[in-house]
Amino acid sequence: MRKSLPRFTRILLRPGDFSIFWPGEVHRPNCHLKGSVHLVKQVVKIHRDLF
Repeated sequence: MRKSLPRFTRILLRPGDFSIFWPGEVHRPNCHLKGSVHLVKQVVKIHRDLF
């Protein structure tokens, strides 16, 4: 029997933390507990042959 997955998972990031999202993973940038905040987002693409 297949288990039901949660609709979402929360990740609490503090200053200096980072997260990695793989292609196909859904994410919600700038979703903050205290509303909208200044957020620096950097996208780095690495060819899959390097993994």
